[in-house]
Amino acid sequence: MYQQFFVLFAIMFSGYLLRKFVIIDFNMNRGLNRFIVYFSFPCLILEKIGMLPMDKPTMNLFYIVFGIGFALFAVYAGIAFLYVKARHFPKEKSGIIEFAMTAANTGFMGFPITLLFFGEKGLLLILALNSVLYIYTFTYGLYLLRRNNDKLKEKNMKNNMVGLFKLLLNPSIIALVLGLMISNNHFEIPVVIQSYLQLIGDVATPMVMIFIGSSLYGCNLLDMIKDRVIAESVIMKLLVMPVITALLVMFLPLSVLAKTMCVFSCAFPTAAMVPILTEQEGKNVEFASMILLLSTVLSMVTIPVIVEFARIVFG
Repeated sequence: MYQQFFVLFAIMFSGYLLRKFVIIDFNMNRGLNRFIVYFSFPCLILEKIGMLPMDKPTMNLFYIVFGIGFALFAVYAGIAFLYVKARHFPKEKSGIIEFAMTAANTGFMGFPITLLFFGEKGLLLILALNSVLYIYTFTYGLYLLRRNNDKLKEKNMKNNMVGLFKLLLNPSIIALVLGLMISNNHFEIPVVIQSYLQLIGDVATPMVMIFIGSSLYGCNLLDMIKDRVIAESVIMKLLVMPVITALLVMFLPLSVLAKTMCVFSCAFPTAAMVPILTEQEGKNVEFASMILLLSTVLSMVTIPVIVEFARIVFG
């Protein structure tokens, strides 16, 4: 397992070096982001889920994990709210902190890494949890960013409708729905189309790690660690939340894989959508970005630890 993580993080470091030597510049990095999110990921999801033998137990498990996801996010939101309040973090940053502590990068990092370690069934289950994350992001996540802004509260209905529309048109969601329709109805994807989707989807994993490494170039890790609020938020996100998740799902009548995916999906760093939406809402995007960057760097250590923790706990 650790050899695979070493390879992934070696690719990430390659992205850092490529940015340092200006082989990848800002515009190229942005284009890489869009290529992955709007093209490579959807191809990967459609090919993997569309080819998955979807028997009734597998389908039922997908919907069970999807439902459990809502309960887990409700718990995460409650814990984040109480923690931020107890620690008396600055009011103007409280919504960003709660959002960053609860929204994990299950899409951008989660899809390829889950596929690498847990295969197609693991990918299916993390997609169920990621679908809940999308709903959470464009509802409660937006609420958190607008909680202390009366002007934005007045526009909540319109903005939430826009967020819902974006959610429904998200390429990964569309690919997931199409993939489920194909596999559930036992349609066969033509070999040529399957090969096309596979070739495009297979580049997602290295491209994601290169993008993350490139994005980390220029960040001052020491300054971020010294910031008490950022450091505590990241520790809660990467270590405390996954442990709490393991305790919550430990005694549920679920398969080991399903329990592991619930914990694993929570172990990823802060979602890239947090600073994106923070900027959109006119909040402190630099602060949100620092949480994202520090959590991404430290996840190189914490993700293998959480995987091993889940293996020991669930057997």
